[in-house]
Amino acid sequence: MTYQDNTVTSADLLSGDVPLNKEEIKKQFQAFLSSFSINNQYIYRNRKTVQLAHLAVFDQVLYNKFLAKPREFVDLVDGYEFISEKSFDLIRNLDASKTNKIVRVRGIVTSVSNVHAKPLTLYLTCKSCFVVKEVTDVIPRSCQNGCMFEPFIIVPEKSKVVDTQSLKVQEDFDDVPSNEIPRHCTAIINNALCSNELVPGSNIVFTGILLVKSSKTGSVPFIRIIGIEKDVAKQKSFTEEEIHRFKSFRFFDNLQKIIAPNIAGHDDVKKAIACLLFGGTRRVKNGVALRGDINVLLLGDPGVAKSQMLKFTSQIAPISVYTSGKGSSAAGLTASVIRNSMREYTLEGGALVLSDMGVCCIDEFDKMDEFDRVAIHEAMEQQTVSIAKAGITTVLNTRTAVLAAANPKFGRYDDLKAPAENIEFGSTILSRFDCIFILKDEKRMDRDIALAKHILDVNTNVSIDDTLYDAEFIKRYVTYAKSISPEMDAQAKQRIKNFYIKTRQAVHSHSKKEFSIPITVRQLEAVIRISEAFARMSLNTRVLPEHVDEAIHLFRVSTMNAVNDGHYLDGMLRSDVISKVRTMADRILKVLGVGNARSIAALAEHFGERDIVGQAVTYLVRKDKLALRDRGRVVIRMP
Repeated sequence: MTYQDNTVTSADLLSGDVPLNKEEIKKQFQAFLSSFSINNQYIYRNRKTVQLAHLAVFDQVLYNKFLAKPREFVDLVDGYEFISEKSFDLIRNLDASKTNKIVRVRGIVTSVSNVHAKPLTLYLTCKSCFVVKEVTDVIPRSCQNGCMFEPFIIVPEKSKVVDTQSLKVQEDFDDVPSNEIPRHCTAIINNALCSNELVPGSNIVFTGILLVKSSKTGSVPFIRIIGIEKDVAKQKSFTEEEIHRFKSFRFFDNLQKIIAPNIAGHDDVKKAIACLLFGGTRRVKNGVALRGDINVLLLGDPGVAKSQMLKFTSQIAPISVYTSGKGSSAAGLTASVIRNSMREYTLEGGALVLSDMGVCCIDEFDKMDEFDRVAIHEAMEQQTVSIAKAGITTVLNTRTAVLAAANPKFGRYDDLKAPAENIEFGSTILSRFDCIFILKDEKRMDRDIALAKHILDVNTNVSIDDTLYDAEFIKRYVTYAKSISPEMDAQAKQRIKNFYIKTRQAVHSHSKKEFSIPITVRQLEAVIRISEAFARMSLNTRVLPEHVDEAIHLFRVSTMNAVNDGHYLDGMLRSDVISKVRTMADRILKVLGVGNARSIAALAEHFGERDIVGQAVTYLVRKDKLALRDRGRVVIRMP
């Protein structure tokens, strides 16, 4: 999106105003650059970024001239950045009273265009009579000497152009009131401020001038950025009183009253959500990042409070984005390249990018198209999104924890059907979740009585202890806890090691042990992350054995329970499913001769068991009995 400064609809001179003396302004500004010093250090002699507070101290009159006409002042001293230390102006509060005034804004970049040239002054010459002309807006279509139609051509070497880039900035999560929609603003940057380092999902703090551009549809406000603060990493500061309160607060002991207190039961689910909020430690080994965020999937019947869990989590997480799978495409979740009305390509971040370093809640996960679910594989495990479209090639960060909720294939969980028939997810997407909970609406008298009583109490405001639930305090507590990087205690390491070895040794009791390993390295890493989350929850710098015990318990009641119910994860199979896969593998080898090929779809149609066929093909490919061709759609029998 390109904006011409000379089309700004703001009156700079009122009656009685004196225009700026350009030469005097330049002279005074040069005096400031050469004379201003701090501790005998002349900081602006080799520096292009000016602190407005320093300008005010050096020459209050010059500073007042800057505030009165900032756009003209910046144009006069082209090549310098200006940084203000005033309090932040909220994007939602940028109104007409701030037009042509200095504003300081913080937010999240949601889209960014490529750097391109914008003409300020065009030098024209007529092809017939060679008359010359300078224009700043529209190229005339006729010559004053009566020459041919559209006779002017541009002389590039005598024209004045600037590099420009447009951004779309969303309000910082801390500035969005509860239950409000984040506001956006458009900003442009010129010349040296243009940068390829600005990508969707970046936190940005900038000083700018609020201007207004006229268009066919009316006035369009935008901000001309005149300075970007370099170190904008969100470092939270905490008072001694806050830290003392944090350390005396027992989060784990009061977890049921903190996490969704209005929802009865689901104690283990609440523990998993708490672990998701705190997360594990993100590590970088030899340039390869190891995921620290915890992903949780809630799969179950309607009416078991899955969506309420997601809504609550999005409200107490310091950074969060809530979206629905039905209304989200692959581009809406990851990133997309869009061509705007000015025929520019802009890179726009999706939900996972905007929730970087936070939580992304995806409801109705089962309603997503399979293509869209596959698109988030990289975002969930490698925590990046790679884009190579329309000349834009970049990698965006998606260091976010994913909390997803889904319904069974037939609306409700059908115990009469095989577990694999109740869900439509593949093993690849399921294996990216650290905790998978199967939530069934069980019909038990004691449970129904307790649930009915709780719902009545909630709706009549009776005996619900929510004194411990303070959203702002929880956000601050989580932010403080995430600054801790707990180290694994020696006993804790041994306990995780024993769990891993014993669980894998369980396969030796099966005669066909090559068919399954009950726990893989991916699940081992999940247990480590959950252990670290429990340590952070307690503000502990060491991961202790009790944290590991809680993590193992949570892993068993979630993911391993799902496997025991018959849901297939990569490398994790139940014994009766193993038998089915073994039988199907033998049947496939019998109908497929050496060197022959057949599509997987044809095999599934022939045997009538799509899920088992897929698992058997995966096994046979790993054993080099089959090879995949045509992008994984066709298998060939190997000798």
